[in-house]
Amino acid sequence: MLADRLRFADIRRTSAFRLTAMLGVTFAAGIVLLLGAIYLLTARELPSRSDRILADLAAQVLATPAQALPARIRQENARNEPGLNFFGLISGDGEAIAGRLSTMPARGYDRPVDVEDAGGGIGPIRLLARRTPNGETLLVGRDISQIRDLRLRMLEIL
Repeated sequence: MLADRLRFADIRRTSAFRLTAMLGVTFAAGIVLLLGAIYLLTARELPSRSDRILADLAAQVLATPAQALPARIRQENARNEPGLNFFGLISGDGEAIAGRLSTMPARGYDRPVDVEDAGGGIGPIRLLARRTPNGETLLVGRDISQIRDLRLRMLEIL
């Protein structure tokens, strides 16, 4: 019978088996490296894209004349009601003037930072603070919950 003649120990010593095993391990390592590279590139690109969007939104809002800025903040928040973008305006002494955001990021100005809870049920968001010509602070935030979910899913796939 064929099974009597072929034992695993004998098959393991053949060059065909060793070549197949080596190629299988190489293929599996390649897949893990490819998925890892995709994860790392995605984890870096998505926050970077959010930062560019935040900078563009801040520039658009800052182009508004100073006296019309609180109304523009309210208008932008009303327009973005589904909860993707958030805006706020804080006076020089720290009082909220307009908008849904009133938390100053720890890093200061012009450096986007992740904030877990921005108050009022807002969070997690990527938050950018910009100084206005009047000395007020414009806050622009973007919901990052979908980015975090995507990262977790990709880690699960890995």
